[in-house]
Amino acid sequence: MKLPQDPTRTALRCAAGALLALAGATAAAQDKEPRLSAQELVQKHCVRCHLAPEPEDLSREYWPYALHYMGNYVGMKGDEFDDMTVSPVPPEWEPQKDYTKRYFLSDEKGYMRDLYPFKPYIPDQPEMTKAEFNRMRDYFEKHSKPWQEMEIKRPKAPLAKGFKPVIPNLDLEPNALVLSTQVDPQRRRIYVGRSVIDDWVGGGGRQEGFDKWDDIVVLDLDSGKRIAQTNVVSDPIEMELTKTGVRVLEHGRFPMTKVGIASLIDWEFEEGEEPRARMLVNGKQRFVDLHTVDMNGDGLDDIVANAFGDGIFGDANAELTVFYQTPQYGKLWQDAPAEIPPGVLPGALRESIISKQSGMIGSDIGDFNNDGKPDIAALAAQGIQELMLFINNGDETFTRIVLDRQRPSFGGNSVRVADFDGDGRDDLVVLNGDNVAGNHVGNIVPAPRPH
Repeated sequence: MKLPQDPTRTALRCAAGALLALAGATAAAQDKEPRLSAQELVQKHCVRCHLAPEPEDLSREYWPYALHYMGNYVGMKGDEFDDMTVSPVPPEWEPQKDYTKRYFLSDEKGYMRDLYPFKPYIPDQPEMTKAEFNRMRDYFEKHSKPWQEMEIKRPKAPLAKGFKPVIPNLDLEPNALVLSTQVDPQRRRIYVGRSVIDDWVGGGGRQEGFDKWDDIVVLDLDSGKRIAQTNVVSDPIEMELTKTGVRVLEHGRFPMTKVGIASLIDWEFEEGEEPRARMLVNGKQRFVDLHTVDMNGDGLDDIVANAFGDGIFGDANAELTVFYQTPQYGKLWQDAPAEIPPGVLPGALRESIISKQSGMIGSDIGDFNNDGKPDIAALAAQGIQELMLFINNGDETFTRIVLDRQRPSFGGNSVRVADFDGDGRDDLVVLNGDNVAGNHVGNIVPAPRPH
């Protein structure tokens, strides 16, 4: 006997069939979408900020940490690697809440890293799937070497002929981090700029017992005895001798503040008197190098300085700058205060920013086209690692020339100019190896690579 059909049930069956057909069509369409390889994902995402990395750039142990950190900049949420754990840092370690997303990352091997990507560059939504992100990790781990195989093992090189190591008896406390020195043979002095290794703990603060540095110590060159000492606001990272003392570049602080605290100060130290400070520049983000030279041929010494900045792109507050001396400089310098608002000493200097490329970590002066005018060599180490020349056009403008580009693991550190082969032309030497491999707590990940 044939039962009558329920029209409602028939309609439901038809709808279900239509949904199944639609799902099948969607799945088929997804199957047709190309499955990007790890190398293709690198080209799609990574080269927006830097050259494409290669597996041999880092150790196998370090790649998961590097990728996790970089994943922030493609919107990854941090839970994509099942064998790694993200933990928050103490609130006081991240005083600039809108600046960095700071966290601890640890793995099942017992390693960990303290990481702090820049918040302004982190997208709201992921730009790749968890599967794609892990595909990249698998590729880099599979084709890289363990850190033991990357380590350069060789005996310590002997001291060059004609040199003898001498450890002077200086009136300095142990365990300070010496950042800069200058020897003044005329005045028979040694200037020492110091900081502390625990500089970043507590978001740029000081642990108990480490609050007496940063400072500058002045020592007698012959006896090693202390002549003078003064505290400074931040790391005294670079020094130059002046006619009356020493010119000091203070680095500033990381994590950053909205207005930088890096500064340029001339110091005088006379026995029996309080140290005298004259601030020339203030409010920069992470000064690194300093050069005093007449850049425009007017007979007045100008100042070239580079600041690393606090980000990745052109908004990082990085600078390569010439501070041109004015005719009024001498009188204004004489009465200059120990501190000025952000900017330059009014009327004494004119500021001309040559480049705002992020990561300006090194600079030096030379004549690279033999026209008698001083040019600038500069090294950038943030994202794209570049060695550049800024050729002096003679009218206070410069032409930028890129000599070399490297992948992020290169870790450019310093550039210096000299005639190394005696042919009368300026050459360049570049040092690399600034990749951070340490922590404030926990068992550190083996160093990214030997340098």
